[in-house]
Amino acid sequence: YIAGSERGTMAQVTDSLIRRIHIGFDEGRFFLRIDTDKRASRDLANIDDLRIRFAQPTVLELSITGFSTGDELTVSLFKDGKKRTALECKAAVEQVFELAASFTDLGVQSGDTIQFFVEAFSNGQSTDRAPRETTIDLIVPPADFEQIMWQV
Repeated sequence: YIAGSERGTMAQVTDSLIRRIHIGFDEGRFFLRIDTDKRASRDLANIDDLRIRFAQPTVLELSITGFSTGDELTVSLFKDGKKRTALECKAAVEQVFELAASFTDLGVQSGDTIQFFVEAFSNGQSTDRAPRETTIDLIVPPADFEQIMWQV
């Protein structure tokens, strides 16, 4: 996803904090990479919270904190507004921001649809969202996805 690609003539013209979103997966995990204007560790230092908000599965959110302190990032999973403790998610930030989240923690399985957007918060207020009005959609791959795609 490239920020601004959905803009029309009446859309906002300010630059986004989030410039590009790359998604990927392996058999058990969902991967997300976010590119900012320059260096993500510096560009995201002014936000309190980066949230991956899911429209599908519903009422699910990943919250990443620790950008301003320079400490290790903390990933929290909220389901139905309640924080879950058992979580196999990891995030890191340097040149880019990267996240890995298990499909099990997200409560999805092969063939399920995932719809999400990314939102940055500072002082309790949303400062950026990508995509601005829609979601990024993907289907959880089957266990034999690699074999299917790489047959000769």
